[in-house]
Amino acid sequence: MNQLTHVMNFVDLGKHYLLNGELDKGKELIQRGLANVKLIYKEDESYEDYDSLDVIRFINERITGVFITEGRYSSMIELL
Repeated sequence: MNQLTHVMNFVDLGKHYLLNGELDKGKELIQRGLANVKLIYKEDESYEDYDSLDVIRFINERITGVFITEGRYSSMIELL
């Protein structure tokens, strides 16, 4: 069975469960999403090798969400 490596799918579904009073299920899904994060961009660091045209990086940032900013990661942690 393939392991799903998306972040926002789990977090968004977790938020839905939280809003509907299913706290345990919601937090579990958010934790599963956060466990898939592979890279956190630090706000005070410069990334000289960053290539905005890199397709793999685009997919990791915009589609799967496994590359994420520090602020966005922190906002997800606050849901727990």
